[in-house]
Amino acid sequence: MTGKIKFAIIGSGNIANTYCTAIGKIEEAEVVAVVSQKLSKPADFDQLPSYHTLDEIEMEFDAVIICTPNGNHHIGAIEAATLGKHVLCEKPIDISLESIDRMINACKRI
Repeated sequence: MTGKIKFAIIGSGNIANTYCTAIGKIEEAEVVAVVSQKLSKPADFDQLPSYHTLDEIEMEFDAVIICTPNGNHHIGAIEAATLGKHVLCEKPIDISLESIDRMINACKRI
C-alpha cells in the first residue's frame, strides 16, 4: 500500500478525541474529516473540516471510525458501507440485533 490510510471520524464526543490523538501517532494514518450533526469537532482538532454526512466530504478517505452513541452506530456504518468505505466500530456495535444485522449486511456488499 502506498500513502496514508485516511479516516473520517463519525461523531465528535470524547472518544473521537481519543481516536484522533491515537491516529495522529501513526505515521501511516491520518484523520481528514469529522462528521457531526452539530458540526462540532473533537476538542484538540479544530483544524479538521466537519460535515453533516459522509457524502459531503470533499477529499478522499478510506475508512470511518464510528464514535457516535451505541444506538446510532448503524447509521454511520451503513452510510460508509454504501460509499464503499471500511468501517471501524467500537463495541457494542449497536444495541439491537436488527441494526447489527443491517450493518453487517451493508458491509458485506462492499
